[in-house]
Amino acid sequence: MSRLSDVPIHTRLKLSLLWVSTVFCYIYCDYFELYIPGKLQGMLQGRMVPLGTVTQGTLVGTSLLLAIPSLMIFLSVVLRPAISRSCKPISADARCATKARSSRISPSRS
Repeated sequence: MSRLSDVPIHTRLKLSLLWVSTVFCYIYCDYFELYIPGKLQGMLQGRMVPLGTVTQGTLVGTSLLLAIPSLMIFLSVVLRPAISRSCKPISADARCATKARSSRISPSRS
């Protein structure tokens, strides 16, 4: 019989996996948000609820916001610890600030 044992996992890999789970949460939320009545029709007509009319600028901006967690998956593994420690709070603060701003802008769903 073999006994199960915990294998030590490097901290960089743990942090990278946390960023992976963050990306999956965004994908999950975006997917189920499409089931809100009128959401998909609004997107097809060129409206993004928290941001207004779709322009090239809003598309580039939202692409950059979604690129942050994707880059952090890679950067958590390859950057030196000192640089990685300073990147994580900056990227997390940027994500929180934009989510708070879009929550304040978007109309209530009741």
